[in-house]
Amino acid sequence: MAKAGKELLKEAIEGLIQVLNNPEVGSGAKSLAAYALGKVAKAGKELQKEAIEGLIQVLNNPEVGTFAKSLAADALGEVARAGKEFAKE
Repeated sequence: MAKAGKELLKEAIEGLIQVLNNPEVGSGAKSLAAYALGKVAKAGKELQKEAIEGLIQVLNNPEVGTFAKSLAADALGEVARAGKEFAKE
């Protein structure tokens, strides 16, 4: 059961990453994806490199609204507070 839960979490995170990286998805959906990834990070779960990159893309995208950017910044802050390393380039 625990293994199935980990696999579901991985799939959910991958889905959230797709939302962040899809240019056709609106700012509202990106806000919710960023919020959810922040909750995952706050729970102490490690985010994939792609999730962190997606959150950074939200911050750098001029078409994304302020609310989505604030949630992306909060999620990245949760990663930092949890002591997780940011993706190395």
